[in-house]
Amino acid sequence: MSSLTPMLGALFIGVVLASSLYGVTSLQTYIYFTRHSNDTKTLKSIVFFLWIINTLRIAILAVAGYTYMVMDFTHPAAVLVPSWTIFPSTVLLVGLNNTLIRVVFCYRIWRLGGKYWWIAPAVVFGVATFGLTLAFSIVAHGFKTWGQLELPEASWMLTAPFAMGMVADIFISTSLSVLLAKRKTGYARSDSVVQRLIIYAINNAILSTMCGMLVLVTYLTAPSNFAFMCLYIVYPELILNALLATLNGRPSLKNMMSGVAERRATADTLPANSRDGDSANSGAHIVELRYLDSTMSAEETRVHTEKREGSDKAPGHLAV
Repeated sequence: MSSLTPMLGALFIGVVLASSLYGVTSLQTYIYFTRHSNDTKTLKSIVFFLWIINTLRIAILAVAGYTYMVMDFTHPAAVLVPSWTIFPSTVLLVGLNNTLIRVVFCYRIWRLGGKYWWIAPAVVFGVATFGLTLAFSIVAHGFKTWGQLELPEASWMLTAPFAMGMVADIFISTSLSVLLAKRKTGYARSDSVVQRLIIYAINNAILSTMCGMLVLVTYLTAPSNFAFMCLYIVYPELILNALLATLNGRPSLKNMMSGVAERRATADTLPANSRDGDSANSGAHIVELRYLDSTMSAEETRVHTEKREGSDKAPGHLAV
């Protein structure tokens, strides 16, 4: 490698961008713990663990930057040798972070769909991604130069996890979109909320998939300029922020659905022949849609729906 500039430049830009996104991640984590005290201890523990992983990863990247750009700056030969801060530390933390986030997304879809087993391939791809990442970190730990990244026996273990990760992200987004589309009620306001959720799920998949694709393209086409390293460092922060934004966005969804429910309650007080068709047929669907934040399973949602339907038919209430 004739110049150290590409490697040091990619590392510097990656650390700066990742550190900036880490600030957003920390803020979203703080918001999550202050506003979602009713979430399960398991979910809270996973979110906290993911924040710890990313904190540790940013600290290790800072050590890598200081080592290469300060301590070894006058020793070019030392800069050409991969540090422990990259292999295996950063690679392992990136793989663990990405796998846990995909598992959380899959579990939420599984609950929302009432044990929706079609999400299983995404789980398989996610776990396999971590397995290959672990194998790559072990192999790369013995590298003596950065040029060994281009060797076929190592390169496939770097490209395969990102390819499978993209497949898993697309599968998760597609499954969520299909499930949400099935929850459409024919009632304009509730359907608009479902439509927003579908668009949000697709946008999340596009963001992570495009970043993963750019890592693959830059690594396969120009591995010696290290542009892939910058994207590789930033990628985990993007998908973690996507998860936290999904969790923190649930109150907005509940507020929107509360507005729909209030309109429906108003319709309940009107004579039966004066209600429009949407209001007259949306009761059970509104109750079902209000629990789309995935804190409640499909079976629990069904029970709440049945209770609502029963209360509508109880004495003193107008039947819808």
